[in-house]
Amino acid sequence: MLTQAHIKRLLQIDSPISRFIEEATRYYIEFHEAYFGYAGCSINDPAALALVFFTFGLTSQAATALLVRVFYALQDVRTPLRIAAVVVAVNLITNLVLVRTPLAQGGLALGTSIAATLNAVLLARVLHRRLGGIESGDIARSAGRALLAVLPMAALAFVLFQVLLSGSAGSDLRHLAIVLVIIPLAGLTYVAIQRILGSEELGVLLSAVRPGSKG
Repeated sequence: MLTQAHIKRLLQIDSPISRFIEEATRYYIEFHEAYFGYAGCSINDPAALALVFFTFGLTSQAATALLVRVFYALQDVRTPLRIAAVVVAVNLITNLVLVRTPLAQGGLALGTSIAATLNAVLLARVLHRRLGGIESGDIARSAGRALLAVLPMAALAFVLFQVLLSGSAGSDLRHLAIVLVIIPLAGLTYVAIQRILGSEELGVLLSAVRPGSKG
């Protein structure tokens, strides 16, 4: 079990990774304390903590898939392979270190997210030098719109979960029903906010899914 005492000892190491782990596990520990009476992450439910850490690497995974295709368009397959070799080594080291901490399986997920982020950063830096820029302004504006949409979406999902759960742990079936209600409502909230903000990406997505739409 990962307890608050473990987190305090981990924070004695002056590292951004330590602070990252503390921030990522705070709500999970508080949830267990509120609903189950102990301030820690139960080791009999490791998948939940691992999924939390995996989510931090999703953006980097998506960015890597896009950046690698740019290299291929430039007839360069060696650079992504070289960077991938470095990232694999980093991933192996972080996994071996973090899996031996109280994070256990969560450490593997965190190590994978760290490696994915490093991969995307290295690919972007190389492309930036080679192309003399990668439309950083457009990327920043797109990320800003996404953040503005994600924050209220997440707030709505959290409030709905608290209201529908009504302070009771409930059954697994009830939890599933709550999730099936929250996910589409949160998704619609995100799409609506992106539309209000005039997201170009949303227009591309809608044109792709509409029947009879042209490229």
